[in-house]
Amino acid sequence: MLFDETGELSLEITREAGQLVADNNPTIVRVNPGDKIIIRKASEVGRLVSD
Repeated sequence: MLFDETGELSLEITREAGQLVADNNPTIVRVNPGDKIIIRKASEVGRLVSD
């Protein structure tokens, strides 16, 4: 999916519990039915490093 800078995606967990993870983030968040998740552009800047 592609969004413009102000776009966001809203999700609601409807069935079973699960886990929410993000690339390069060691934190794992448990999500349960009824939980709502909003995904939008972060205020921080990511940097890619290559050899």
